[in-house]
Amino acid sequence: IMVAAYDQAAASALIKLADGGERTARQRGAALTAELARLTRDQETLTAAIRRMAALRDAPGLTRGERADLSWQQGMALAWRHDLTREPRDLGEAITRLEQAAEIADEDADHLLLRDLSLARWARGDRGQLDQERAVDLGLRALRQRAADVLLQSGAAQGMRLARQGGFTQFAPLIGWCLAENRPDQAIEALERGRALVLHA
Repeated sequence: IMVAAYDQAAASALIKLADGGERTARQRGAALTAELARLTRDQETLTAAIRRMAALRDAPGLTRGERADLSWQQGMALAWRHDLTREPRDLGEAITRLEQAAEIADEDADHLLLRDLSLARWARGDRGQLDQERAVDLGLRALRQRAADVLLQSGAAQGMRLARQGGFTQFAPLIGWCLAENRPDQAIEALERGRALVLHA
């Protein structure tokens, strides 16, 4: 229903949207379509959503934030298709899109984007492309960013809500990666930062 609503809003001549509203509606419609296809394991619909995102990403007039979000969404959709097809090219393209999103966002990159890129790099595991090293570095950066976001929250309730997001599952794998890559100092950092988030929550 929500997918249809966004598509109808974007296409309707009767609904007046704010500047950029049509583009936003189409973007949200494509993202919701991809999410629904992931849940139903519908590869054809997921591929159609990826194509829609690609067309939207190349449209003129996008803001920096819109370009970053579209690259992130397309990267995740490609990663989800890889989960269905196990096609290595899908995972490689997913990493490319996620890296583009992180590069566009720069210092404003969301910790969830950095986490997604870290997971994709580790999943590919190509030592020739330094995937394990980059996965650890990105995971630590995501954890630092998340901790900073918690501290920047204006209220205690908001900070606690953010600290709880992902919980132990977000940093526990990172500790294992650090140990697997013989990086004990980084493992200790991940443990201490993760522990601080749990205590904050």
